[in-house]
Amino acid sequence: MARSAIQQAKERGFHVTFSGEDGARTPRERLVPYVAAGFAAGADRFRLAETVAYLSPWQMEEVIADLTAIDGSEIEIHSHNMLGLAVANSLAAVRAGARWISATVGGIGERGGNAPLAELLTSLRVLHGDTRFDLTHLTELSRIALRGAGLGDAFQSGPTTPHAFAYELPGQLSHPQAYETLPAELVGNRRELRVRTRLTTALVRWALTDSGLDVDVDAFTPWLAERQERDGRPLLDRDTIRKAAVDFRPVPA
Repeated sequence: MARSAIQQAKERGFHVTFSGEDGARTPRERLVPYVAAGFAAGADRFRLAETVAYLSPWQMEEVIADLTAIDGSEIEIHSHNMLGLAVANSLAAVRAGARWISATVGGIGERGGNAPLAELLTSLRVLHGDTRFDLTHLTELSRIALRGAGLGDAFQSGPTTPHAFAYELPGQLSHPQAYETLPAELVGNRRELRVRTRLTTALVRWALTDSGLDVDVDAFTPWLAERQERDGRPLLDRDTIRKAAVDFRPVPA
């Protein structure tokens, strides 16, 4: 059936990618002949679908190696992230010779989501030195996609999230290179402060930098800590601290 469909599509001039639904769990003795027959019929690409998250990266590498060994094969990996291994399995597939990776912005997708684009591209850069792609719009793209999908402020992983470069220690903000795999600016993100119980004058001073607010930080910090304790220790970020500084500033006589 697959051979017939591929041949008819090629006769009509189409580029043909054929898939193996649940291919990651398909026994080798069934998967390899199926893929070989597809390429023999003229297919351009085969997409291995890890429909059910199932393989470890080293198992994925073995499966893909069997497929890239087929004459004329061009392989794509399509992983789901139920076990949190979609990026690892995608990179393992590339290591074994896969030339294409299926991904979605923010990892949005069913069955635990798909391989998230930002994590994939930054992993390719850090681990493989791949600088082909401009990553500076990734954060904006992720936020637009999440908003458009109606997912609100759902917690997401990876370098484009609001908390990806958020710190609670002064040294992390003054020497970020000691704590970062890659700089926030590379993906269009920014460093932020997130502190609940470790509020210090150094953190407050960082939050107020370039704000135009003239505040006695040594007096303001204990005042803010007391208010935070009274309010049930809510999480403080840069904007919250700046708004509190406006409340703290003495009103001119």
